[in-house]
Amino acid sequence: MSPNDRRQWDNVFGIMVYVIGFILYLLWLQPLISLDVVAFGEVLVLFSAVIFLLNILRLPLILSLLFKVIAALFVLDDLYLTGSILTRAWLSDVYYVLEFNVRSVIAREFDAVTPLFEMLLILLLIMTVSYLMDYWLVKRQR
Repeated sequence: MSPNDRRQWDNVFGIMVYVIGFILYLLWLQPLISLDVVAFGEVLVLFSAVIFLLNILRLPLILSLLFKVIAALFVLDDLYLTGSILTRAWLSDVYYVLEFNVRSVIAREFDAVTPLFEMLLILLLIMTVSYLMDYWLVKRQR
């Protein structure tokens, strides 16, 4: 097998591993959505697909992280925030919500945490899971 054929086979195998990993991830996410543990299940599935797709594309780390953060901001803006994204008023609202929630978590008042902060934590969890799957299933194997 020539080196070029080997590289092509590695790429196909990597994509297959990502697809199978994404399906397993969806099987983990599906009970959470059906039991209403998390809100906006369709948005989470779409966000997860975008995050996994960014991993498949093998973009540089900074560019991939930038796209992931922008996607998370758009999800949060669409679901919970009003006004134009990245305006002074929008940034001020986000800052105060984050400040309130961080203080609530530090004070162990978990009932006071807002749905926006819960969704932010879920989006961070999705990004972390996609990174770990990328590391465990693809990078570790190379």
